[in-house]
Amino acid sequence: MTIKKKYDNHSSFPIRSNSFDNEAFIQKRGNNWYFHMWINTEQKYLRKSLKTSNPSIAIAKGEQELFEIRNKLKKGKTITSLNCKQGVQQYLEYRKGDVGKSIVIGRYKTIETHLTHFLNYIDEQTKLKDLSFADCIDYFEWRNASSNKEITPTTLKNEQSTINSLMKFLKKRDEVEIDAFEFRHMKDIQTDANTIKRQTFTDEEYRLLYKYLYKNYIAKSLKLDERQMAFRQLIRHWILISANSGMRSGEQRQLKWSDVELEDVKDEKGKTITLARITIRKETTKVKKARVFHCRCGEQFKRLRELQTHRVNDGLVFSTNGVSELDKSVLNKEWKKIMEEVGIQNYRERKIVPYSLRHYCITKRIESGKTLMNVAQMCGTSVAQIERTYYHLQTEISRQTALG
Repeated sequence: MTIKKKYDNHSSFPIRSNSFDNEAFIQKRGNNWYFHMWINTEQKYLRKSLKTSNPSIAIAKGEQELFEIRNKLKKGKTITSLNCKQGVQQYLEYRKGDVGKSIVIGRYKTIETHLTHFLNYIDEQTKLKDLSFADCIDYFEWRNASSNKEITPTTLKNEQSTINSLMKFLKKRDEVEIDAFEFRHMKDIQTDANTIKRQTFTDEEYRLLYKYLYKNYIAKSLKLDERQMAFRQLIRHWILISANSGMRSGEQRQLKWSDVELEDVKDEKGKTITLARITIRKETTKVKKARVFHCRCGEQFKRLRELQTHRVNDGLVFSTNGVSELDKSVLNKEWKKIMEEVGIQNYRERKIVPYSLRHYCITKRIESGKTLMNVAQMCGTSVAQIERTYYHLQTEISRQTALG
């Protein structure tokens, strides 16, 4: 199909090839020039920005564009472009197939969130083939300016990685011209020695939390009905087991009763205690590696099982019916109430969240003299990660050793 258009050689110029006259044209809209062409094999009309206001450069780019299009058509490749929203949908559908294999559902949701931010920045209707290397150069600044809360450098780096993984996926399918965006350079991320210290409990704060959970939170004077008491018992045991096991929230949320074995043993003083042998299945952990460990919270598991009225075979531990996982938003809402009742100072500013229980568990294991290897194996992480995240503890232990 030829382009039936009159050219004024001022705001529009024909772009010709050796095969056809008037096969394509360029046209000025606003300050920039655009390439126009009917793709007969796809029965679609192509319009693409040439990203220049100079007519001579636009003609040269138009001729090059036509040359590349004809070469792609000879090779059987498609020319017209999906928009960014469609490209993201394709990628998410592809990654959905990885859930339960190489990623957990929580990771998939994170990828989905990252790409929602990307679409808000880039405009979901932008054509994939119009994307250029520098289109995300100001992404970090935009994210900080558009958010009503502080965004950490680590979060931004993770978003950058997700976006460029999207681009590599689309490049392999010939949907984009580039395989990665350039992002403005950020200084190397260094762990603040006091960050984790701020984000966990002091021993006194945990003592107050422990006392509150055992007395005030489930006090008879509250006159809670059966449903309310069952819910509070569930939250109470979640917190206590989390602080003793160091499990990630996702691991704990997906823990089944078949993953927990209880064993009565004698401690060094001859006292009988109940240990819990916990199996973390690889499909429920973000590192995709199964692990088995023991922790001193067997009594809490035993008590929680006795309190539960449902008896779902192989059911979930932290659930009101054995089938549905404890909702993250429900847990967070109840957590805020507990923090305020206990009187944890500045818990919002310090970012004391349910994950802080994992920090507290790891902190206490290190302080008790456990090797970093043992702590890493128990908590499903690496010695290097423990060293990076909790090196402030190593410094304090070294100092106390020297003083002793």
